[in-house]
Amino acid sequence: MADRYFIFVYPEKGEVQQLLDLAIYLINPREKFPAHVTVAGPFYNRKHFAIRKNDLDTTVFSLSRGNFFQYGSNTVFLNVGFAERAQVWKKPDFKGNPIPHLTLYDGQEDSLARYLFKELGSIPLNFSFRAKGLHVVNSVSGQARSDLKLAVETGVLEETRGKSIEEVGALPPRYRVKLAIRALAKIPTNSPLNWKDPFPKTFRY
Repeated sequence: MADRYFIFVYPEKGEVQQLLDLAIYLINPREKFPAHVTVAGPFYNRKHFAIRKNDLDTTVFSLSRGNFFQYGSNTVFLNVGFAERAQVWKKPDFKGNPIPHLTLYDGQEDSLARYLFKELGSIPLNFSFRAKGLHVVNSVSGQARSDLKLAVETGVLEETRGKSIEEVGALPPRYRVKLAIRALAKIPTNSPLNWKDPFPKTFRY
């Protein structure tokens, strides 16, 4: 099993972070990591990191829903933007314009991914969160991690309050997606809908 290293930006601890973490767990209880934006990686050696800014302190804006269905992937995400992106972005797996995003689901179930994407269209997704620091994360293919499971607070949503993390994870998949949508809908919509990326779309690697 090969080690892969990434640089994550995590939401600052608080209500938005708790609701995002719960939503991601509800969608996929097998997900390894709490809510995050991947800004660099994968790298297979820590010496290969080329991050030009390690004191990140920014506001990340959620702008809209997105997916990678056209690439044969079941990934569903939130498009995000933040002013310092060009200073920290280094993702060799993206060969075109950067697509900063916060992944909500990246799994094997095509029908669940498409159902999630459809349901996301029913709620506003223009919110923001503070993020501080860049975090090195080691992900080993095939290796289980419980970072997300340990981070989830089931009490932030009425329908999951009082339930154990195992009980929440055992709920029917589409019902979990419905609850995830309710969790995301609780996030205050306080970011401008007309936020503009300050960096040119011709940015290359």
